[in-house]
Amino acid sequence: MGVQTRATDIIARFGGEEFVIVTPDACLEVAVHVSEGLRACIADAKFALADSTSFAMSCSFGVALVGEGEIVADILACSDTSFRPARNGGHNCLIVAALAVDADAQSG
Repeated sequence: MGVQTRATDIIARFGGEEFVIVTPDACLEVAVHVSEGLRACIADAKFALADSTSFAMSCSFGVALVGEGEIVADILACSDTSFRPARNGGHNCLIVAALAVDADAQSG
């Protein structure tokens, strides 16, 4: 998967079957590009068990953009909420989260 990510990106396991990809200093377009590249790479890969049984995998991504002063737990919750439709039915897709913006926080 390293070919699909930038040198500054971090991939970490976050729960049983979930992972977090941190793309520092990336705009939404870059984060989507990295996620889509990983999704396609995994979907195209062929995997094999020790007994040579082969299988394919797919994955889905929820992408959320972190703004200055945002709380990580809120960002993860937003990404997870946007990701639910993919997990529950769509599979092998990418969904971009729309974070609620607090107007008071922006103005001051």
